[in-house]
Amino acid sequence: MFITKITISAVLILGIALIGTGLGFLVPVAGGYKAAAAQVKAPAAAEGKQVPAPKNDREKLVGTWKLTALLFDGKPDPKADEIVKTGFLYIFTDAIYSKWADKIDGPMTYQIDETQKPKTIDMTDDRGKRTELGIYLLEGDSLKLYFAKGEGGRPKELASKEGSQVVLITLKRDPKAEKLDLKKAEAARQKRIDRLASARNLMQIGLAMHEYHDKNGHFPAAATYDKNGKPLLSWRVALLPYLQQDDLFRQFKEDEPWHSENNKKLLDRMPAIYGMEGKETFYQVFTGKDTAFEGKDGIKIQDINAGLARTILVAEAGKPVPWTKPEEMNYDAGKPLPKLGGLFKDGFHILLADGAVRFIGTKFNEKGMHALIQRNSMEVVDPEDLNK
Repeated sequence: MFITKITISAVLILGIALIGTGLGFLVPVAGGYKAAAAQVKAPAAAEGKQVPAPKNDREKLVGTWKLTALLFDGKPDPKADEIVKTGFLYIFTDAIYSKWADKIDGPMTYQIDETQKPKTIDMTDDRGKRTELGIYLLEGDSLKLYFAKGEGGRPKELASKEGSQVVLITLKRDPKAEKLDLKKAEAARQKRIDRLASARNLMQIGLAMHEYHDKNGHFPAAATYDKNGKPLLSWRVALLPYLQQDDLFRQFKEDEPWHSENNKKLLDRMPAIYGMEGKETFYQVFTGKDTAFEGKDGIKIQDINAGLARTILVAEAGKPVPWTKPEEMNYDAGKPLPKLGGLFKDGFHILLADGAVRFIGTKFNEKGMHALIQRNSMEVVDPEDLNK
C-alpha cells in the first residue's frame, strides 16, 4: 500500500493505507469481505446511464481520484515519488480501494460527517482492525484528506504544517482513468490475508521456540534421535507442548520413528499452525554446519554469534514435507541455497531468532541469505535489504 513505501516514519499510517504492515488477527468488516465487495457498484455513468446530480458529499465523492501530492509536516517525501505518480483512490458509496503501480488494496469502509467543521472522514482497513480519524476538504474535482501520524487522533485544522505530524493527501478527480478490476482487487486482498496468516503462524512458532529454550536451556534440535543417532521425529513434534498441543504430543511414541504404526496415525492431526489442511507443511529449518539447527543437542542463544535479529530459525521451504517427518532443508555454505518459497508465488517468509518475521520476494540477495542462515556469520546483513 501507499504506507509501505513512505519512509517518513516507521509508524506513519496514512488514511489511504490502513492495512499497514501489522500482523494482527484478521477480522472481517461488517457483513464479511464478500459483503463489502458486493457493495461496490460501478457508477451508473460508467454504464452509459443518466446520473442525477449528487445531493451530498458521499455522492460527490464517488469516482476515481488521482493522487497529486502527499505531504507530511507540510513537506513532500521524495521517497514517495512513485506513489504520487501512480497512486489512485477508487471511492464508491460504501467502500474505498487504493492503487499504486500494480498494487491494489481494499476494500476499506468509511464514514463521513459533512455537518462537522471541518468535515470528518473515518476510514477502516479491510480487517476491521484499525480506523483512521481524518478531516477532508472537497471542492469540485479537488479532494484533500488530512490524517494525523500514528495515534495522534483527528487533525484539528485543514493544514499540514511543520511539526504538526499531519499527513495531507491531495487528489484530483480523473474520470478517464483506468477502471478498477474488482476481481483483481479481491485476489490481491486474499493474497494479503494468506500472507498475514502465515506470518502469524511463524510468529507463534517463534514464541514457542523461545518458551522451549526457557525451559530446556536450548532450542529444539531439528529432530529427536534414538540411541544409534537415527532421527525419529521432527522438531515440529517436540514443539507441540509449547503450542497448547499437549494432548496430541502425549499420543506420540517418542522412541519410535515418525512412520511407525502408532505415530503414522497422527499425521492426519497436523495442527493448523503448521498448515491449514493436509499432512504436509512448508515450515522447515536449515540443517548443517553453522546453522541454528546444527547437531543433535539443540543450539543455545549464546551460540548465535551473528545476533538473533540476523539469524534465521524457520523459513517457508520450496516443497512441503510430512509435518512429523524429520526432513528439513540441508544447507551447505559452498552450495546453492535450498529451494525456498513453495507456499506463495511471489516470495516466502522467514522467522528470525529474535521472533521477527519478514517476507522475502522471489528476487533476493542470495549472498545475504547465506549470511542469515549461518548463525556465526561475520557479515552484517539487514533482513530488510534482502529484497532486490
